Amino acid sequence: MAASPVLWNLCERGVATVTLNRPEVNNAYDAGLIQGLLAAMDDLGRKPRLRVVVLKGNGKHFQAGADLKWINAVRPQSPEANEAVSRATFEAVQRLNRLPVPTVALVQGGCFGGGTGVISACDVVIAADNATFSIAEVRWGLTAAIIIPQLNDAIGVRQVRRYALTGERFGAAEARRNRWTAVALWVIAALLAWLVIWGL
Repeated sequence: MAASPVLWNLCERGVATVTLNRPEVNNAYDAGLIQGLLAAMDDLGRKPRLRVVVLKGNGKHFQAGADLKWINAVRPQSPEANEAVSRATFEAVQRLNRLPVPTVALVQGGCFGGGTGVISACDVVIAADNATFSIAEVRWGLTAAIIIPQLNDAIGVRQVRRYALTGERFGAAEARRNRWTAVALWVIAALLAWLVIWGL
């Protein structure tokens, strides 16, 4: 039996950990992962003790954007089928953006394409020193239109224009300069203070 593409658990303190679980393809998203993420948010939304959601990727990389094999399989389908895929992707990012509790993304390794939209929808992003970022859709002749609103909110229109047009890769230090990620020690201290204040 194949492992679920999205795993989650909720500890007694109300901290939920949601794990993207397709490490064999660097957690690239397909229909299964999108539906798994939506289902996880549905399930967690019914938990009255939920206080924080922590999002992470299983394996060496946080998230590699869209699974190109899946994209190429969807491409020749009907316009309605392609629109349904786009709407589901949009809904997953929007739902994450609208969660009524704080969201924290823990990024290691690659965070490409749609992964940058996912972290832009989170309240706090903590990046490991080996984290690498790219709005990479342009490399494959695609557009990042679905995640542009979140990207604009996170790093500003000027930076989105640059990175979405070039597809260039940059590391954790550059992401911090662009206000995409936070300095880890400061954020950890702030989160601990928040937990203490709220008695979690």
